[in-house]
Amino acid sequence: MRRETAVRNAFAAAAGAALRVENTALVDESAGTRLHVTGFHRDGTPFAVETAPFTGDAVHRAYQLAQDVLAAHTGVLMPAPAAIAGLAQDLREQLKAATARASALSQRAQASVKNLHGILDTADAVVADLDKAAGEIQAAVGLSTNGGPDSIGSGPFES
Repeated sequence: MRRETAVRNAFAAAAGAALRVENTALVDESAGTRLHVTGFHRDGTPFAVETAPFTGDAVHRAYQLAQDVLAAHTGVLMPAPAAIAGLAQDLREQLKAATARASALSQRAQASVKNLHGILDTADAVVADLDKAAGEIQAAVGLSTNGGPDSIGSGPFES
């Protein structure tokens, strides 16, 4: 079997019925071989891919390329290596803990601000009561706002 036919068959086998292959090409370069494949996804979306130069088995690379094309189209990716998956899980847990801490801090801050508003409302009421009491005292003793009686010599302590 020709090399390109074997590569095309490997790509089609890896893709199953999810991809329809139109063209395949192998290009030998000084850095290795490039694999170029065009075709359509089952839903009609076209694809055209080309690998970076590689030096390994072209049939194996065609199989991997088909899986990559499917993963890119469907969003279903191969599982990450254990070290990366462990790191990702650790980061998710740390983010979850930071989010919970931020939420608790936000609730505390809201409670503190609400408490502060309550204190300020009480202080405002006390100042209003003081102003009212000062006005009542001023009226009771007959003091005017300028500090004395309206006319000279009409007060109770005249001589």
